[in-house]
Amino acid sequence: MSERRERRTPPARAPALARSEVAIMVEEWTRAIPEVRLDPAKKAVASSGLVNGMLELHLVWPV
Repeated sequence: MSERRERRTPPARAPALARSEVAIMVEEWTRAIPEVRLDPAKKAVASSGLVNGMLELHLVWPV
């Protein structure tokens, strides 16, 4: 039997890779929808701890 090996990102580099992916996504999003902004009527909700992140981030843009 042949052993199947998966390529994995080392744990120390995973957060940096995730940040890069998010930065690319935001760049592409704002290129496609440049008028996107935070919804002033709703509050953003963040989570902090071992992993920081946004639980709720309400956006608006013209259609």
